[in-house]
Amino acid sequence: MNASLCQPNSAFNCDGVRIIHYCADGQAKAVDCAELAPSERPDDMFWIDLQTNTCPESVLVRLKIPAPLVENATSTGSTPLIGVDGEFAWCRVAVPHHTGNLKFDGKMLDLFLGPGFIMSRHERPIAFIDALREREYGHSRLGCLDARSFMGSLLDWSLDTYFEAVMQFEGELDRIEADILEDRHDEDSVKLANMRKTAARLRRMINSHRIVFSSLARADFMPEAPEPVARQFERLEQQFLNAVSAVEGMRELVIGTLEVLTNRIALRTNKSLRVLSFLAATFGFMSVVVGAMGMNFETSFFGTQDLGFFVTIGAMLAVSALLIVLSAHRKWF
Repeated sequence: MNASLCQPNSAFNCDGVRIIHYCADGQAKAVDCAELAPSERPDDMFWIDLQTNTCPESVLVRLKIPAPLVENATSTGSTPLIGVDGEFAWCRVAVPHHTGNLKFDGKMLDLFLGPGFIMSRHERPIAFIDALREREYGHSRLGCLDARSFMGSLLDWSLDTYFEAVMQFEGELDRIEADILEDRHDEDSVKLANMRKTAARLRRMINSHRIVFSSLARADFMPEAPEPVARQFERLEQQFLNAVSAVEGMRELVIGTLEVLTNRIALRTNKSLRVLSFLAATFGFMSVVVGAMGMNFETSFFGTQDLGFFVTIGAMLAVSALLIVLSAHRKWF
């Protein structure tokens, strides 16, 4: 046995291959490619995990994959797909990956199954695959599953990554809304524009999988599949629809946050206009008084010299102070 394969998350061998044999007795052990062969026992299953953009010839030969299907096992691309041919089936899905600053790209995951084995292929590490390998190592009952059920489980995990992306998105929106309500939102319009693009990208990514999950639920996809597997595929289609709904709701969340920002800016602008209106009214009153005092009429008041000047200035300041107290009491600003 290759020593590098003795742990579930050990390094890939030189061909980028990791293999675990799930046995009927509840044991799971890493094996070398030389030990790989279609299982003859219904409670045994091999999981071949490839971190490479090609499929090693040795794996194809030992799994006895028919030559016409080799192209499906080794093809590359970024478009989700699904197919079936007798006992063999394959699909390709995109797993969202957070690259920072709420930007997501897709990691392509190819699944190929046949009698007693399932093969997963991905060029970059995928977190849930490593987590599942570590969890189901040593003592595991995955051998009780056939490859079709295990493929359904992996597809369910892939859908969970979209829900995780939505949770990260919602968490960032909550922080932005908190900043808006605390008037720390000078750059939030730019952030919301970028988040709108992120929501659109995730929506396109999840919607491209409609053909995969709708095909799984059709009766003609695997008509010989046992009833539990058929029900699992039907649940997968519903889970896919739930993921689509969650991702599409991201757009509405951004619009709602944008409305909060718009309303907050409107409130701040309205407050500024109230202050300006108050100042205009106060200085307007003073201008009227000063204008009246500047009229060229011979009255006794204009003969009071310094006393009249200080009385006029004091009256204007007193009225202004009264207006300030009144506006503060009524919370005009």
